[in-house]
Amino acid sequence: MKVYRTKEGTAFEVVCGILLFTMWVLVGIFCFGKTHHLNSETKTTILFLAAMGTISTLYCLYSAYRPKEKINMPIEIRTPLQYVHAVRMVRIGAVIISLLFIFIILTYATKSEFSNIGFKVCIFGLLGMVAIYTLIIKKIGKE
Repeated sequence: MKVYRTKEGTAFEVVCGILLFTMWVLVGIFCFGKTHHLNSETKTTILFLAAMGTISTLYCLYSAYRPKEKINMPIEIRTPLQYVHAVRMVRIGAVIISLLFIFIILTYATKSEFSNIGFKVCIFGLLGMVAIYTLIIKKIGKE
């Protein structure tokens, strides 16, 4: 099954684009700004985290267009409505993952308690969202 471009999908992609741009601006500030004096190992780690966050987010957005091949779930997806919810779950996951990597980078660079709390909220939000959508998709399959 192939998914075509929708307004909802475009909105998620724009939000992810803004979040990824924000993440790379933060990386630029932390790694190349004059105000932050981080050692080279920390800068390398921050650059690696930003690259992984970008790749993870883009892969989720790509997976939304090819759900049959790219989205693996513990239940069988058979109906179009199940695919709609699986695609939405992956797109929401892309937003949460980009936020997660922003908070990981902030936590790593600043040792801030706020960013540590944001990191935990993203982790539990991602787990909760996947659990809820899995139950919804399973329920739709039984109808």
